[in-house]
Amino acid sequence: MAQTQISSSRAETYRWGVEIECFLPERAINELGISIGAYHQGHPLPSPFPQACPERSERGWTAEGDGSLRTDRRGYVPVEIVSPILHGRAGIEQVKQVAQTLKGVGAVVNTTAGLHVHCSAEAVAGASFAKVAEWVAKLLYHVAMHETALYASTGTHRRENGGYARSIKAQKVAADLGYRTVVLQSGEDPAYTADRMGAIIGGIKARCDVAVTLSIGERPHDDYRLMREAGADRYLLRIETSCPSLYRGLHPDSDWHKRVLCLHALRRLGYQVGSGVIIGLPGQSLEMLADDLLFLQALQLDMIGVGPFIPRPSTPLGEAPRASLELSLRFVACLRLLHPQALIPATSALGALHPEGRQKALQAGGDVIMPNATPLRYRARYELYPGRICVGEDGARCRSCIEEMVACLGRRVAEGCGHSRMAVGAGLVPAHSGQPQGLGQPQGLPLQR
Repeated sequence: MAQTQISSSRAETYRWGVEIECFLPERAINELGISIGAYHQGHPLPSPFPQACPERSERGWTAEGDGSLRTDRRGYVPVEIVSPILHGRAGIEQVKQVAQTLKGVGAVVNTTAGLHVHCSAEAVAGASFAKVAEWVAKLLYHVAMHETALYASTGTHRRENGGYARSIKAQKVAADLGYRTVVLQSGEDPAYTADRMGAIIGGIKARCDVAVTLSIGERPHDDYRLMREAGADRYLLRIETSCPSLYRGLHPDSDWHKRVLCLHALRRLGYQVGSGVIIGLPGQSLEMLADDLLFLQALQLDMIGVGPFIPRPSTPLGEAPRASLELSLRFVACLRLLHPQALIPATSALGALHPEGRQKALQAGGDVIMPNATPLRYRARYELYPGRICVGEDGARCRSCIEEMVACLGRRVAEGCGHSRMAVGAGLVPAHSGQPQGLGQPQGLPLQR
């Protein structure tokens, strides 16, 4: 290993770590008694690898599996060797010891393996959370804008699929098209931790003058807090129905009351909060829909979404009838009467029920429209229901189409961030000249009447 020199007097205080991807001979694994844990659940490595030091609360090195490693070489097992948090020269000595041990037992690498070095941002930006967040946001932005060149220079083309850069780059494209509010939406995916979401949010806010809306499901209170501190402005969490028994029948592994508590927690943390219901659910009655209207009124939401039920084949509800467009539009109209200040989107799902479903919803009382700024190559992977519209249109074409639609209805697209009218009225966010305030939805464009 090459000689390493540390010239900075602060080097001893730096915190860092490494992950070494390689392939170990089965013989060495058996002889040393190495146990390989699951990904991110590594098992401690035995001697001669550096050992934990309980007196100083230090972990030892661990071994875990990594599904990205590939080899046709028989008798070798893919493994990721993960360090504890390291410090200064002592940490470098540990890395040398591990590298020499791996070499001695016959470890090999190929083009799917890599060496990952993790450095504490405090070493560069200082201990201030705000400065660290700003530095990380700048780093992520530059990676997002130049990732093709960066990975081409290192030969690690497979890393171009990284979620951080893709999310930030997509929102930068949306901002360049004139959108002032964007949404980050997914299923309830545990891979998107609060820290990971915070980095993405920070990267977007650092370079794009947009409001950021999240729609990523139920999370612990601390996750909501961390994402709010990172810069998230709004959160969408659809309640689906005000009837706990109906919800339980559709989501036997979920708790309706917990979902309601999440909405209240979001409000207390200062988010602009959106929710909504699904029209035409199997087992839903008109009385339940009437209760939905009153329940949503009591929540005093910034935005209320109405989505028609559209069955997806090969699912437990795949044979159920789809929702009625007329009933969905009547619900939108009732919402507008009960909630004159709320933002009510004309959802894309209504466009799947009828070619002019979104236009009809706008005429019934809606005032938000949702063009899709997701990169084309990823849209087909997020097919929530059959017949989803605008899957094949790029962002620029989608923007143009929306503006034409809005103009035909005698309205025009607003230019501000679409903050909630209630939030503006309470002085929580600044009002923008000439714009009725309202909560944006996925790439939402509040409409001026």
